[in-house]
Amino acid sequence: MNFALPSDTPPGQRDAIQADDKNITVGAGAGTGKTWVLSGRYARLLMDNEDLKPSDILTLTYTEAAAADMKARIISRLNEELKNSDEIERKNQILDGLSDTWISTIHSFAGRLIREAGLSLDIDPTANVITPQQEQEFWEGIRNAVEFANLRELARTYGNETLRNAAEALDKKDFMKDFMTHAVNKWGADKLSDFARAVAELHASSGNSWEKMLAWSDDDNLIKNTHGKIQKILENEWREVWDFFKNTELPEAKKTNRAGTNLTELLSWREAHQPGKTEELKFFYDSIIIDAEKNLSNGRGEPFTTFKEIKKITFSEWRKSRQEILKKISQSFDKDFSAEELLMRRTLLKFCAVSWGMWDMMKRRRGLLSFSDMIIHARKAIENKSVKRDFKHILVDEFQDTDPLQFEMINALKENLDSSLFAVGDPKQSIYKFRHADLTLFASMINDDDYRRITLDVSFRTRKSLLEKINKIFASLWREGLGKSDETLRNLKFEGLDAAKKDGERNSGTMPDFEIILAKNDVDLTTTREILAEELAFNISKWVSEGRTIWDKDEKKIRPVKFSDFTVLSRSRNVYPHIEAAFEKFNIPSVRDRSEDFFTRGEIGDVVCMLRAAADFNDDFSVMG
Repeated sequence: MNFALPSDTPPGQRDAIQADDKNITVGAGAGTGKTWVLSGRYARLLMDNEDLKPSDILTLTYTEAAAADMKARIISRLNEELKNSDEIERKNQILDGLSDTWISTIHSFAGRLIREAGLSLDIDPTANVITPQQEQEFWEGIRNAVEFANLRELARTYGNETLRNAAEALDKKDFMKDFMTHAVNKWGADKLSDFARAVAELHASSGNSWEKMLAWSDDDNLIKNTHGKIQKILENEWREVWDFFKNTELPEAKKTNRAGTNLTELLSWREAHQPGKTEELKFFYDSIIIDAEKNLSNGRGEPFTTFKEIKKITFSEWRKSRQEILKKISQSFDKDFSAEELLMRRTLLKFCAVSWGMWDMMKRRRGLLSFSDMIIHARKAIENKSVKRDFKHILVDEFQDTDPLQFEMINALKENLDSSLFAVGDPKQSIYKFRHADLTLFASMINDDDYRRITLDVSFRTRKSLLEKINKIFASLWREGLGKSDETLRNLKFEGLDAAKKDGERNSGTMPDFEIILAKNDVDLTTTREILAEELAFNISKWVSEGRTIWDKDEKKIRPVKFSDFTVLSRSRNVYPHIEAAFEKFNIPSVRDRSEDFFTRGEIGDVVCMLRAAADFNDDFSVMG
């Protein structure tokens, strides 16, 4: 069979679909057709390799919606590519094999592996995915146990001997109990429970265990070694402030301007200490950020006026915008932990380990699995070869959003099966750090010589004139790389996108590409929101009444803009009333898209899973609950 691409396919897309390299990373910016590329590569692999079956290709996505869309696109693409083929036997073999495709989210894939592994894994084969309500119930129990110094009772229910002894120490040992009491008084039981929960999630996603953490709590040297990691984080912050003033020229202040003179002297001192040692970086940072209240307060006149002209914000606003957490760490940063500090850290570590351990034991006894558990057990199934699958090719979408556990599972699959890996993602669109996604994992692959790097640099979504503005803005923001805290991210440079060459008619719409509406800051916040909302509504109403035009992607033609073409995104719900009032004033029909908690309820989730499983028994994620 011969797979052919349209003659006007951009080079990046052509390379991504046709490349035969074993390991490939694809940088896919917004609107560059990554789904078209993935479906094309899937089709090309099957059509160019007569022994390959759909079940030999594993395709992983990040969300259920993306998986469903990917499956539909792949099936559609294959039907289109094969409709005129005269190789009837091979054509039927491919199309019939689509009933056994592996196109799913990472967690659905993990669930399917766990089911196929059966009793070879040390878990209940009928285990269900834990519901948010069950999770909340457990951590509420931790919160109550902390408040009433009764962790040992909870450990009797959920813990083993190790956990019971550790909980006993937290409740009864004078020094630890005193520190736990102090922690409850200082932060509250709610925050301590939330802290333990977050620590468990973070370290589980990184492949650690509560047993390791419990051992850490008794290792003073290990705790002290974290000092070096904290210093590395701080040095990045110190260096950033140092370099900022290196690249910002400010005039000298008049002698009568005390704050200005102090700043001028600091900048002169910095010039004399290029490039700056660690202690010098810290001194300069502390002087500019930490001690600014007493040294640089009431900064007026030069150089502060020039600073505001350059940065468009006052020196005081800039200083306050620096990271508050790092500032507090910098203030308390010392050469050695005090005995009390060390003991407090040991106590908190032990508390987190005990809470995490009981969380794991509770799930095991009730036959429940968290998302992290699913990945861990799927990896075990891969490594002990209890699942007889032979994926020759692995395609992964949104790779920038993988966490360490997912990364290790994919790596184990690749190494154990000697599969090829085709990883698609965009470091600029990594938005799931709060779910412990680690962008450096994808970045390290991009920088790895064992991987061929391909970039999709043509956008089919955005007008050329708007792309030019976007490229200019982000080229400035990321001029030193996509990250400052990690070398692998610093090595990734911003790559702008070009508009598709065949977009002549599409670019002829009369809607403005880019507009900014500003309000003067001499009025209160409520009035500002009202002014901005009314200006927005006025513009939308004007554009519709004037018959401004846009490109309709579905109809593939230019047409007048309609109210339904507009979407308004806001950072908070506080602006909703102002927007709705403004839209009503200008007779703009609108619908507010609300997020509901209804579908997060356990019983509703069970019903939804039951209906999905009844409709498709191969939907492993739903079958598992």
